[in-house]
Parts: sequence; C-alpha cells; structure tokens
Amino acid sequence: MLLAPSILAADLADLAGALEVCERGGADLIHVDVMDRHFVPNLSFGIPVLAALSRRTEIPMDVHLMVSNPDRLLDDYLEAGADRVTVHWEASTHLDRTVGRIRGRTPRRRHPARPVPLRSSVRPPARPQITFDRVPIGIFSLSSITTSCWGGRPSTVR
Repeated sequence: MLLAPSILAADLADLAGALEVCERGGADLIHVDVMDRHFVPNLSFGIPVLAALSRRTEIPMDVHLMVSNPDRLLDDYLEAGADRVTVHWEASTHLDRTVGRIRGRTPRRRHPARPVPLRSSVRPPARPQITFDRVPIGIFSLSSITTSCWGGRPSTVR
C-alpha cells in the first residue's frame, strides 16, 4: 500500500507548505485530482499548478485525470511532471491507446512498485461489461465518492 495524500485537501493558498507536510509525513506519492467541469461538476488543477508542484518536491506526482477525453490533455500533464497517471475507462475512446501512451513514458521519479492482483473483467453499474484482457493496466483504482463531499468540503450527508 502507498500513502498518497491528495493535494486537493490542502490549503490552496499554501501548496508549498502542504508539500512539506507530505514530505515530513512520509508520503509515497502526491495525488493530484484534475477535473474539467465536464466529466465531473467541479474544476481543479491545471497544467501550470502541476508543473509548480512538481518543481517543489521529489515525491512523485500521481495525477488522476477526471476529465472528458483525457487523451487531449495527457501529453501536457506528462510534460508538466506527472509521474503516474490514471484515467477513467469510460472517458477514453480507445483505452488501450491511452494506456499505451502512459506506459510509453518514463517517469522522472520512481515510486515503489507493489503488484496488485486484477480480475480480468469489471461490471460497472449501468454499463456493459468491459474486459481489460488486451489492455496492459499498471494500476486499477475502484473509487467510491460521496458527491456532496469533495475537495476538503464537509459532508452534508447525515
């Protein structure tokens, strides 16, 4: 298991201070949620923010592209300092090509690798079954989000 605190939960007026806390706390990765107001309802960090964060620490940047058509932004985020990238399968037209582009890049900082067993198929709700037999996935993330609580905002769920 890797410790990957989300920079989205930080004081946005002091991101450098948040990185220092992550370094002192032994974070393995810095998780950067990228949202475009299309795939998800809110907007978050752009390429210049990732580039600035990446210059301030040696902790690898784990970029989560929660965007429509992640292929259009992928190269820019990789160039800005993304060491690891995750995309949503339903947002990518050709997941195999997207994953191939990600895997074809050498991260500037290495992170510890720990193998995770992966089932060959997943049945998401309200979507047909998708198989990943031909897609060489390096990481698989199954997330559960409470939509009333994101980015450091208090939950309104009682």
